[in-house]
Amino acid sequence: MTTRQRLGEYLRSLRTKIRGATTSKAEVAPQPDDSPKVVAQSPKTATRPKRKRSLPRRRYHLGLDWGTSTTKLVLRDYDSPRGELGVAYVLRPAGDSGYRYPSTIAYDDGKVFFGDVAEKRRDSCASWWVSLKAQFALGAASPDLPATLTVTDLAVLSLAHTMRIGMLQANRLAEAIKHEARFSVTVGVPVVELEEPLARNEYLTAVRTAFTLAVREKVDVQGIEVNEALALLETARTTVASADARRPSTNEVTFNWLRPELAAGMYWSFRSPTIDKGLYGGVDIGAGTTNAVFFRIHHRQVGEQLIDKGALSFYGGACKPPGMDAIDEVLAAETGQSPAAIRGQEAGLLGRPALLAASRRHIDGYVKTYKAAFSEGYRKEARQSSWNKLNIILFGGGSKLKAVRKAMAAPPWRNLNAPRLVETLGCPPDLCELPTRPRAEGAPFAGDPTFLLVAYGLAVHYLDFPPYRLPSEVSDLKSLPGRHFTTFDDLGYDK
Repeated sequence: MTTRQRLGEYLRSLRTKIRGATTSKAEVAPQPDDSPKVVAQSPKTATRPKRKRSLPRRRYHLGLDWGTSTTKLVLRDYDSPRGELGVAYVLRPAGDSGYRYPSTIAYDDGKVFFGDVAEKRRDSCASWWVSLKAQFALGAASPDLPATLTVTDLAVLSLAHTMRIGMLQANRLAEAIKHEARFSVTVGVPVVELEEPLARNEYLTAVRTAFTLAVREKVDVQGIEVNEALALLETARTTVASADARRPSTNEVTFNWLRPELAAGMYWSFRSPTIDKGLYGGVDIGAGTTNAVFFRIHHRQVGEQLIDKGALSFYGGACKPPGMDAIDEVLAAETGQSPAAIRGQEAGLLGRPALLAASRRHIDGYVKTYKAAFSEGYRKEARQSSWNKLNIILFGGGSKLKAVRKAMAAPPWRNLNAPRLVETLGCPPDLCELPTRPRAEGAPFAGDPTFLLVAYGLAVHYLDFPPYRLPSEVSDLKSLPGRHFTTFDDLGYDK
């Protein structure tokens, strides 16, 4: 018998002894002195592999302003010592080309593409879409979709793509300082759609399904084949449905995932000491729609403590076409340019009387939506004297146009005083560019924050956002009920 065979026989006998078998010494072959020494260890004394030490966790919250033509992303690093609620980073998914990331979706060669990749394929692909959110929100019929994909399917995939951008950036920031990222997200929705149970549930299911795909399952949907997308969507929806079966979603959970867009846009104004209590109207003239809402900023009673400027109550709103794209199309037709070339040049072009006259019907459309929101809001506080001190805050591309500002400065009802247009409050001090190296501070954002204010207000967790009531909840100005969260799933965090 060779040394190797003898050693094998010896080890087998040792294993038998450890298991409690009775083996006589005569059955064990002698071990030569020059053979490797074998030391038996009992299960209790055997060395166990060391557990991998878990990294400290760091919280990141993504504000996802999903627009009809572009999407804006702001990622808040909650545990940064820089500010009261950390620091909010402006994400530029397409590199230095800007923070307005295309909401474009393209279908080509059996695959679906999103964002800047889709934008580059617009001229060569089989089909492409740029206003999917409007179609999704308004319940429009399906466009010329690939295979069996629906508008909702494409909306979920588009949201998953943008959520993955935020998640990967959170991971990079955390890994650079040897932390583990804990990631959550809030998506902006027009207040009138949050009021509709069917629309609200559609948004909520879409956002949670996208989060399951991108964050929990770590799926990259860029360039995904249609059949694979359908299978993944079915699995993700089953996961969400199973979670609902165990514990149905509450309003508190819903409003961590979803937030009124104009409430988010008001967040910086709400925090500013220059904004006082009172009645306000917010008008966001986006690419495809005009979103208007009226609300009151008021005190909040917590026990015996009175919190000044502590809550918002929404009185009513409206969200309808047209948006800025309509004016861009008119100006493009009048000047012989493309709408893309017009974008950003509207203020100068509308200085020409002929072009302003051609665009007037769309400006009147913005005002019509604004007045429809006022009609809904006035019912909540039907006292003319209250509305004679109305303040108006403008958001979006339309806020840059002199003709639009002039139109919105007129009273929404002829018997009221002209409202006060709230001027820009500048840039939030905690809004920054991404750091260029680990543990460095990002430079303060030096650009125009107008188009980022909604994403900035979404990049705040529900627990840190001012309490608010939707119009259907407002009959008087009682304090809001307490909010209770019990699990990370409630908070929207990845487990």
